[in-house]
Amino acid sequence: QYEVDSSKDVIVVLARIINRKIYHPETTLFNENVQAMTDSRVAAGDKIIIVDQENSLNYETDMWDNLHPNNIGYGKMPLPWLEELIGLLPTCSTFKPYIFTRPPETATVGIKYTYQATAIGNPAPNYTLFSAPTGMTIDNNTGAIAWVPVPGDKGIHTITVNAKNTVGVYDQEFSLNVDTV
Repeated sequence: QYEVDSSKDVIVVLARIINRKIYHPETTLFNENVQAMTDSRVAAGDKIIIVDQENSLNYETDMWDNLHPNNIGYGKMPLPWLEELIGLLPTCSTFKPYIFTRPPETATVGIKYTYQATAIGNPAPNYTLFSAPTGMTIDNNTGAIAWVPVPGDKGIHTITVNAKNTVGVYDQEFSLNVDTV
């Protein structure tokens, strides 16, 4: 009705909801019905964008309980929103990086630690680890961090991830607590 009254277009951003740790086909069916409704509305001229939250998580590792994501899961959820919303935003010529993801702050000796540091910025930033434990690596282009702590790594480590482009720099500093199983 707002479109009719104001003669302005409205864009609706709609998300598929997340499933549960113990898979429920009803959630996927609900999401498929929402998708079908959206597809028919878009075909009729409505402007609707779908954010796929259901497929953004690894339900074995990203859930705190059966219904709620853990910190790693919540850290993955903004990216699908950003990927969809960025197409709606005006393009800035250039701007310095900003790391918007949040790292897992615990690791276990002998188990691979991963964190996908992701920054927005134009031009696209490169990533560097300014402070990190021995053996921790970062992919300069993607920001993917990987490390397998050994028994001598037990304790708290300060990690600084640097995102840099030609316009500026952003440093994300966090503490990582390494413990044994």
